[in-house]
Amino acid sequence: MDNRQTLRKDIQSQMGSRVRGKEEWAGNPCLTGIGFQAIRPAVLCSLLLALVVAAALLMMTWSGMRVRAQAGADIELRVPPPGEVMVDGNIVTTTVIITASELYGYQFIVTFDPGLLEAVSTGFYSGFLRAEYSPPAWSGVIDNVAGTVRFAATQVRPTPPVSGSGAVAWIAFRAKWVSGLPLPTMIHFSEVRLATVDGMTLEPVTVHPGFVTIVPFSALEVRVPAPGQILEDNGAITTTLVLTCENVYGYQFMVTFDPTLLQVDGAGFNDSFIKPDYTPPLWSATIDNGAGTVRFAASQMRPALPVTGTGVIGWVRFIGQSPPTLPATATVGIREPRLATRDGVPMTPIVISGTIGILPKAVITGQVELQGRTNWSGAVAMAVPAMVTCTTDATGWYTLTVAAGTYTVTIEMARYLDAERVVTATRGANPLPRVKLLGGDANDDDEVDILDASIIGGKYGLIVDPLTERADINADGVVDISDCAITGGNYTRVSPVPWP
Repeated sequence: MDNRQTLRKDIQSQMGSRVRGKEEWAGNPCLTGIGFQAIRPAVLCSLLLALVVAAALLMMTWSGMRVRAQAGADIELRVPPPGEVMVDGNIVTTTVIITASELYGYQFIVTFDPGLLEAVSTGFYSGFLRAEYSPPAWSGVIDNVAGTVRFAATQVRPTPPVSGSGAVAWIAFRAKWVSGLPLPTMIHFSEVRLATVDGMTLEPVTVHPGFVTIVPFSALEVRVPAPGQILEDNGAITTTLVLTCENVYGYQFMVTFDPTLLQVDGAGFNDSFIKPDYTPPLWSATIDNGAGTVRFAASQMRPALPVTGTGVIGWVRFIGQSPPTLPATATVGIREPRLATRDGVPMTPIVISGTIGILPKAVITGQVELQGRTNWSGAVAMAVPAMVTCTTDATGWYTLTVAAGTYTVTIEMARYLDAERVVTATRGANPLPRVKLLGGDANDDDEVDILDASIIGGKYGLIVDPLTERADINADGVVDISDCAITGGNYTRVSPVPWP
């Protein structure tokens, strides 16, 4: 009994001691701090390590994202201005431009509407990135049913990567006929992949599609009349402006020429095809001979309808200049041509220029004496083959302005035998000796014979009209012995008469 009680007391004593120790430990600030410091180091180290790793991962992720953003690229389909392709007309060649850093290879598909466009040819450019290897099915392969062109190419070691911007490929398109022209359409990209030499993809890639407008065939032509030649400082030639178009309501363009070769002395509109109901200031066939331009712009006004077909819309008259070297050829062109539909949709016509030959001016001069007369007017001088003619004045002088060259100069006068001379005319003045025409050829058959004498004899002694009567050789208004003497003195002579 005593032993059990003693044991119980020992147990209670030990438990009480443990409880008091726990309470003292819990209530003692020093003991409490010592306890937490014993627990925190492992936990804090683990937390700190986790935070460092997380921060490193975040920095690596952010850094990687920043590198990809900086390594981003552009791909653009560039359409040459004015961004139009004509049905039954021109082919438009588009260019693919890539901008990237450390580029080594690329892949993309050019997509288009096969109902509107047809790809006719393709190719690679190697000035920026060398297309040293291309997969067979991606070497600019055209599929006009699906409306795709596939490109893929890479360089091959030891060729280094490229950075910057450059053309990598081209595609030529032809338009298909559709109703409701003009009609815009987009050429886009799909499945674009740009890669570095390590096979890493450059991202992001900004895609810039291209746009073309399908327009009907149109042409603006400068039409020069045959033979298309003028002399320096002499004469003029009038060109016409001919438009071929569909659904056109207005136009604007500049006629251009070299002002050292040509000058304009007149220009205007023709309203038989498109009525110039409105012309902007400074564009109403405005001539600038200093700049070498003539500005045309005109639009119809309601209720006029758009026009389709071919017609003349204007004219320009040119005169030649005297440049140091002749002959010369001057081009009459057209710059900045624009056509517009009634809805204001622009179109650009094909331009057909004209050419004008400028020849050196040769001036042939001379004097004709008419036998038996004091008034030497009325004789006709002609340069053949130029067919330039001149009628003599009362003193018998004539002037033939021709291009430098070789001609046969003839002098003809009714009731007189003709004169003829071959002349090699050079630039400038070419005076010829005086020539005397011999009378008596009353019937103008280039021979003085009995027929002429009979004509004079039949009218002998009559007062006649000197302008029309062939028997009045000397044109003094009476058929008399003077006419007989002239005819008798030249009897049996024929044309041409001697020309010193």
